[in-house]
Amino acid sequence: MASLASDGSEIRTIEGRIYGCDVPDRFGYSQGWIDRRASAVVCLTTADGTVGWGEAYADARATADSIAHVQDHFVGRSVFERTAVAHATAQRLRYPDGDVALAAALSAVALAATDAAAKLLRVPVRALLGGTARPRIRPYASALWFAPAEDPLAHYPEEVCRVAARGFTAVKAKIGTTPPRDLRAIEAVLRAADGMAIMVDANQAYDVPAAEAVCCGIGAQGVTWLEEPLPPRLLNDYAPLRAQALVPIAGGETIMSLRDAAAWIATAGVDVLQPDLCLAGGIDDATAISNMARTAGMMIAPHCFGIGIGLAASLHWASVIADDAGVDDPVWIEVDTAPYAARDALLARYDWFAEGGARMTVPDEPGLGVDPDALDQFRLR
Repeated sequence: MASLASDGSEIRTIEGRIYGCDVPDRFGYSQGWIDRRASAVVCLTTADGTVGWGEAYADARATADSIAHVQDHFVGRSVFERTAVAHATAQRLRYPDGDVALAAALSAVALAATDAAAKLLRVPVRALLGGTARPRIRPYASALWFAPAEDPLAHYPEEVCRVAARGFTAVKAKIGTTPPRDLRAIEAVLRAADGMAIMVDANQAYDVPAAEAVCCGIGAQGVTWLEEPLPPRLLNDYAPLRAQALVPIAGGETIMSLRDAAAWIATAGVDVLQPDLCLAGGIDDATAISNMARTAGMMIAPHCFGIGIGLAASLHWASVIADDAGVDDPVWIEVDTAPYAARDALLARYDWFAEGGARMTVPDEPGLGVDPDALDQFRLR
């Protein structure tokens, strides 16, 4: 294929970086505890010196190694060929075969190329996508995490009040201990919520009987959704669970390709599909996934957890999700509020991220509108 790179859009360098730091207070979820956070980031430079940034949603060190593995497939190609090159590279490297680090690396490079492409055209990414400038966005705080205590969920009502005081109107709580304890925690959160929307996330903790018990226990109490009640290997059990549940079912943050997304959509097992564009192929493939999902009648709610590049990209993606005459509701955007000083230092610089994420708009600057190059104190590699 002939290159389009005579206009300065040729990719000259791709660098995988790791940013991160310790967290002041240990926190957890159903799959483990977090003492330190790190993010794999791509810094891409074109022939004319334009810099693009991307982020990966996967283990930082493994993903940085995978970025080094795939970079030669992109160098010398135009940023405007990013999707074709990423898909060809995936096939050449025998992906998708469940290689999370490789999927995340390709997603981060594709996202960095999108950032650079929009900067070359001097437009925000949402204009490159054809999205609306002012989509209706409703942020929710991913804020209620396990604490190292005899009852790791007991602090949730107090934390809900803190989140509300910051200006959020919606919050997500981690569950996935035992059905009785989880249901007690959900009831306590709902009592404290005072009109806030409440999501709960089991992070794949349950088997089918436990998931059924939690769905039955939640009933029609007004929980916005139950996220990832089952692991992806039980994908075929999602539809029967959804059929008997009175609470909407959400999932899909583990989607790594269009093929993965097609499987989730075909099973009709969720009401809310939650791809993370930092794993699902970047913003171009994420947009394709959201179009597929909406055709099937599924809501799209972007998953975000990281240093903030993915959050900025998800806001641009929301401009396309919302720009649909058949969609009246705002797009839910996850705001990672778990401790992460590197993310806080980055996002505090931008007007589009207001009140700690309780109010957000799509960045207007060319590209994604976020640049981590000043975070040297958090750079680990």
